[in-house]
Amino acid sequence: MLMRQIWPGLASFFAVAFADGELVAATECNPYQGTRYITLGNGDSITSAVCEASWDLHELSVFDEFGFEITSITASAPTGSSSPTSDYGPQKALDGLLTTFWAGDHDIGASCSCWDDSKKDSQQILLDLKQTYKVSKINIWQGGAGNKWAISKLRIHCHSAGLVTSPVELEISSGSTTVECDDAGCRAIDHNPAFVHRSAACAASTAGQLGVPVGLLLGLGLVQRNLLLRGERSWS
Repeated sequence: MLMRQIWPGLASFFAVAFADGELVAATECNPYQGTRYITLGNGDSITSAVCEASWDLHELSVFDEFGFEITSITASAPTGSSSPTSDYGPQKALDGLLTTFWAGDHDIGASCSCWDDSKKDSQQILLDLKQTYKVSKINIWQGGAGNKWAISKLRIHCHSAGLVTSPVELEISSGSTTVECDDAGCRAIDHNPAFVHRSAACAASTAGQLGVPVGLLLGLGLVQRNLLLRGERSWS
């Protein structure tokens, strides 16, 4: 009984964070609750096996609670190509062209071959909506099937005065994905092509980089799995 009385207080204590010297509630990002700034970051590696490769974001669009596209958006890049005059600057993700793209940071090592979890959000693009909106939808285009500079997990950060939020992490397609938000939170829908977990895509990419036929790699994986199922050890 005593623990039941104490626990709500502990939960409240651990659910706060400091922002500008003041304690504020820490919640998961939900842009539908109202935000002016949104940061999109990588939640995993890109498919390319080349360590110096970066995340390429081809296009995005953001919609308000009534379904109207927010056209006043500007973009900047805390990481990666940030110059407004760059051929791969953040404005390229808002120019309405699927053939152009914003390029993330090449110096981080965000590819399959040199990835670790400390590199989450190492590729970020910041969106300024110019005023606070309740965001109901974000459309994202990464380049399509076979794109080696795509991520499979997107992290969305909300930035509002007096509120600290943790990012929401969603699984997205290497092509187009719609992120839909409402009072209950955000979810990724309409994956085209279908979502492929990065581990599978990375295995294929690494095999190609080494000159190993993907079919052989998959075959070895099945052999290893069957041996393990029979209680035998394969290779270390």
